[in-house]
Amino acid sequence: MSKDISFRRNDYGFSLRAAAVIIENGKALLQCFNGEYAFIGGQIAENELAKDTLEREFLEEAGAELEIGEMCAVGETFFTWDGIAYQQIGLYFYAHLPENSKIPKDGSFRGFDEYDNKKISIEFCWIPIENLDQIPLYPKELIPHITQNSNQILHFISKD
Repeated sequence: MSKDISFRRNDYGFSLRAAAVIIENGKALLQCFNGEYAFIGGQIAENELAKDTLEREFLEEAGAELEIGEMCAVGETFFTWDGIAYQQIGLYFYAHLPENSKIPKDGSFRGFDEYDNKKISIEFCWIPIENLDQIPLYPKELIPHITQNSNQILHFISKD
């Protein structure tokens, strides 16, 4: 089993993450945890392509396949979590559900993730793209890029 490209040292952590920007029927599919929203994804493992990370993570968490498209953004994100200062490099890709997907195209559904070797339930939900700026979605710097439907690759820096 490959190790994730991440580390934590005393009061500092680093991770390399891939995330999917899934827009269907004017709605974005996000994961919701403790009232906060994020683009679906996970940490990239050693010797793993970012697109492969997204396919693996979606299958593990949502139990379904995902078709990965082109890169839409690269983000340098600085945040504090559990009292630890983190730096994260995020690679964001457009993605969509296959035509035969059993994932509901509206509302919400539950999936599972692992954190600290524990299985946790997570919620996936469809949010209208015009409402993305009204929810605690991270990283927020990606919202205008998505709503403008830009075909350029965005580079952003996010500090909390």
